[in-house]
Amino acid sequence: MTDKLELRQQYLAGNAEERIQRSKIGCVVAIISLPMGTSLDLVLYPDQLASLSVIRYLSLIVIALIWFTHRFNWFQNNIFVTNFAMPFTVAISMCCMIAITEGLSGPYYSALLLLIVGVSLLLPYNFKDAFILVVFTLLSFILAGIYAGIDFSLWRDIYNNVYFVFVTGLIAGAASFFAERARVREFELNFELDTRNHELDQRNHDLAELDRMKSSFFANISHELRTPLTLILSPVEDLLRSSNLPQRMETQLVFVRDNAYRLLNLVNDLLDVMRLEEGMTRLESAPINLSALVSNVVGGMQHYANQQNVALQLGGDEALTVTGDRRALEKVAINLINNAVKFTPSGGEVSVTFHKVGQLGEMRISDTGPGIEKNNFEMIFDRFQQVDSSSTRKHQGTGLGLALVKELVELHGGRVSVESKLGDGAMFKVELPLGEESEKTESLLEQDGEPVSDVHSRARYIFEQSTSSKIESDQVADDSRPKLVLIEDENDVRSYLEDNLGQDFQVFSADTGKDGWKLLKSIKPDLLVTDLMLPGLDGLTLCKMVRAEESLKGIKIMLLTARTDEKSKLDALDNGADDFLTKPFSTVEIKKRLSNLWLTSQLQRDLHGQNLELEATLNNLQNTQ
Repeated sequence: MTDKLELRQQYLAGNAEERIQRSKIGCVVAIISLPMGTSLDLVLYPDQLASLSVIRYLSLIVIALIWFTHRFNWFQNNIFVTNFAMPFTVAISMCCMIAITEGLSGPYYSALLLLIVGVSLLLPYNFKDAFILVVFTLLSFILAGIYAGIDFSLWRDIYNNVYFVFVTGLIAGAASFFAERARVREFELNFELDTRNHELDQRNHDLAELDRMKSSFFANISHELRTPLTLILSPVEDLLRSSNLPQRMETQLVFVRDNAYRLLNLVNDLLDVMRLEEGMTRLESAPINLSALVSNVVGGMQHYANQQNVALQLGGDEALTVTGDRRALEKVAINLINNAVKFTPSGGEVSVTFHKVGQLGEMRISDTGPGIEKNNFEMIFDRFQQVDSSSTRKHQGTGLGLALVKELVELHGGRVSVESKLGDGAMFKVELPLGEESEKTESLLEQDGEPVSDVHSRARYIFEQSTSSKIESDQVADDSRPKLVLIEDENDVRSYLEDNLGQDFQVFSADTGKDGWKLLKSIKPDLLVTDLMLPGLDGLTLCKMVRAEESLKGIKIMLLTARTDEKSKLDALDNGADDFLTKPFSTVEIKKRLSNLWLTSQLQRDLHGQNLELEATLNNLQNTQ
């Protein structure tokens, strides 16, 4: 109710302003039209020209005064009353001329018709206003006729004139009624539109503020994460330099070091994105030997490509120099080549070439991977976007790499594009402005193939290592320990769990859901530990399949995931999982949980065996009886 009252008040305020403007225009129209009527007086009533002119020009003076008073606040504040001043003045002047001419049967009734129609069209009248104007005009017309005297012999003319004034008033009233409804509706729509626009502006402002706060938060947290990472990496590197470490401890320290570098690289990428978003990134502009820089990057990735069984080839102009920032261009090359190697299947090929094309230096990274659909070309360069974001995706990542590539290349005044066909590989092309030849680029690699001591440079060269799991029948050994199948696509996590759980369980591992299912059917283990997100078949699907397979129903299942929401846990339990563990987790906790699951499984098997013995005994008893 309050909203409708407020809306009505706002409409009346807007209508009042419109009436003031239209009333002034009406006065101007009347001031122009009244003197023009003198020519009509001269034609119709030449002997009464003086009297008619007095009436016309007196009314003209009054209307001019009315026009002048529009500037006063008292006139504007009472516009719903004062806006009758002009039409009433014109009506009175016309009726005065009717009274001294031929009365109700005279031709000047048509001036009243023009007045009613003109005022109803010009002024934003509602039905009430139009009714008041018509009634006033009709009464004035009749009084003028009475004053002039009614000649009943001319009753046809009198009826005609009164009829048309009355009907014109009806039409004007109806038109004002519907025009008012249309104005109200239009105002309501405009008011609603303005309200929505205001809300939209406010939401945009709120989103911009949230985006700023998000950027500030990520930037601050990224800075804060560097300190504990430094205190992790430095002691671990010092420990690894010792020559008397046990092999198992050295292996675990390598896990710690490499994953700390990976985390540092993610933190750096996130910080770079925030800096780019806030326009705080300042790149150097110096001649860079792109050939040497890319050669160094390729050299640093050869070991990773060999592990993936991917041929990494390099070719192009040996002295191609571009203008840019060495560290930024190194990041561009690393991200593109790493992506190409990561998405190329075993036995595939990645080629890196660079050439001079006109005034640009061009670098191309081509692979024989699965390719990219054309409608995903733009999306892959968006932040936090991945072509496959499902729970069964094969490759991990944050979706920042290509977004960083695009923004860094564009900051150099260059351009990055992709050409691909689904199933036929992909080719990324980077174009950069040429520069003058520079001295030989300092090598990013030392003689042993390791990155230089720069911690951030080392972090950029830490990649996921992928090894395909092999399912062999001779894995099953004569061992009293419970059999455990581990399905985990993160190689470091899988290797770490294999090493730690292998002390208490016979561990058989796989890195995809499909291979894991084959392993389950082959081994028929006691326990299953699987990640929730897996390539091919995800953890939930595997749970359903295990519970649906009669020979595997007794397996106890533990799901591992990085998700911490309650829904993920409930989904896991609903689909047949016996336990749910959130990453990161401690070795003690997972061992204890698995031991409890194994103990529960043994108790259930013992109970089942006892039930079978009891049933057999009862059968024997019945037979004996």
